Amino acid sequence: MDDELDYGPFDGEIPERLEEDARIKGSSRNLSKARLCPVCPGRFTNVRRHVFHQHLPWYTNPLTACWTCHKQFGQNKMLENHCLELHNCNIADNIFKEEYQSVWTELMNGLLLELCQRYDKKTLDHLVEYVRTEAVFKQCQSAVFHWTDIPLLNFYNKKNRFDVEVIHAVFPPSAIYSLVHWKILALLLKGTEDAENLITFEKEISLYQCSIQKAIMVTDSHFHLDKMKQQARFSGLPIYKWKDGESVYQIRHLIANYAFPRRWPTIEEMGEIRRDRRIRSTAEYRQCKAMFPNGKFGISPFLLMDNKYPGYRATVCEMKLEDLVLETDSPYLKPQGHNEASPGLLKEIIWKLASMFDVHSEEIARVTTRNASQLYNIN
Repeated sequence: MDDELDYGPFDGEIPERLEEDARIKGSSRNLSKARLCPVCPGRFTNVRRHVFHQHLPWYTNPLTACWTCHKQFGQNKMLENHCLELHNCNIADNIFKEEYQSVWTELMNGLLLELCQRYDKKTLDHLVEYVRTEAVFKQCQSAVFHWTDIPLLNFYNKKNRFDVEVIHAVFPPSAIYSLVHWKILALLLKGTEDAENLITFEKEISLYQCSIQKAIMVTDSHFHLDKMKQQARFSGLPIYKWKDGESVYQIRHLIANYAFPRRWPTIEEMGEIRRDRRIRSTAEYRQCKAMFPNGKFGISPFLLMDNKYPGYRATVCEMKLEDLVLETDSPYLKPQGHNEASPGLLKEIIWKLASMFDVHSEEIARVTTRNASQLYNIN
C-alpha cells in the first residue's frame, strides 16, 4: 500500500470544479477516503505523503528523497520513476544511505533552530513547550510516528546525545525529537511569516559540541498505567524531566500498578508495555519469589497535602531515607493547586523531602532510586 500512487482519482469521484481545493495537485474529492491537509485547503488520501512532497524541505523525509538532486517525492514509487527517467539508474544509487544519517540529523537541527528564532524561543526545549501549549497543535493528538521513522529517530537522539531510550507518542510532545514529526513540523512552518522560503531552507548544524548535562534518575514506585492511558488518550507516556537549580532530573523507571483485576494487562498488552523500558509492572512479578527482599515505605503526594493529612509529614520525618521510595499513585492523588495528577509530581515530592531531611534534592533522588532498584530488582 505504501508504494501505491496516491495522486490518481478514485472511482465515483465528483468531477473537478474550479474551486480552490480542486486546483491543488493530487487533491481528491472523495470525502470518504480523503482527509484535510493541515497546511493547504486540499484533501488527500495520504496526507503525510502530500505534506512531505509539497510543504516541507526535501530532507525532512530522507527515505523518499533523491539525495543526488535534493528533491522530495513523498513516496518510493515516484522516487523510483525519477531515478530511472532523470538519472538513468536504479533507485539504490540515489536513495538515503547510512552515511547520510549524520547529514540528515544536522539538517534537521538547522531547521529546528531556525524555527526557534522565528518563534523567538531561546532553546529547542522552549519550542517543545510552545507546541505543548498552543491550541493549533491539538490536532496532532492522534498523530503517531510511521514505523520507518523509528530507526531515524533513534539515530537522531543518539547523535545529539539526547538521553532518550524509547520513542513515545507524538503528542503531547515531551522531547525534542517530537518536533521532527511531519505534522508538527508542517504546522510550525505554516505559522511563520515566510513559510514558502523555509521550504527551501538548508543549514547543517551539529549539537554534538553542546554540553549535555547528565540527568539524575528517579523512580516512581507506584502509578496506575491503565488510568493514565485512559485519561491521556495516547498509548505512550511522555518523558518526565525537570530542572532544579543547576541539576536536571528525569524519571527513569515507573512501577505500574493495577487497581482492579479486570484491568490487568493481557499477554498482548504486556508485550506493548514492555516496549517502554522505563515501565515495570507488579503483574510481572507475582510469581517472582525474590520480588520483595525487604520492605520500603512509599512516599506519595499525601506529603503535599499538609492541610488534609497533617500527621503524614511527622510520620515521614521519623523514617530513614534508606527505607523510602517515591510514588505518585497517579492519576488518583491530585494535591490542591496542581494542574494534573501524573508521575511529574515526583518533582514536588523530592523538593518537599529535601526540605524535611535538610539535604539536597540530588540526595533524595539518588537514595530513593537506589531503594526502588533494590526493591523491584531493576538493573
